Amino acid sequence: MSIRQTLADAANTVPGVHVHPYYRQGGKTGHGNVVLARVDYPNIFGGIGQWEVIVLLPVDVESAQNKADELIPLLYAALSEAMAVDSVTFGTTSQDNRSGQPCLIAAGHREME
Repeated sequence: MSIRQTLADAANTVPGVHVHPYYRQGGKTGHGNVVLARVDYPNIFGGIGQWEVIVLLPVDVESAQNKADELIPLLYAALSEAMAVDSVTFGTTSQDNRSGQPCLIAAGHREME
């Protein structure tokens, strides 16, 4: 199983979260995807993948903040089984010169396979 699939499966243990291993067009609350942000090579033995799991939140900012408060500890706990979670950040997606949709970005790292 790929790291992407492992991270998606871990996130999907959180009720209402539907993360795909790769990007899919859509804007439903709870949907998201896994992103390989970069690979660091700190030594000759291999790379450390810096991963992001993005989960979309409601468009209304107050509702998004309430949903984020609920999901942050759950995502942290679920993803900690699959990677070392560095942060879970409230942010917005970027959409070509339009305002983006609120989202959570769970960032972490693990060795590449």
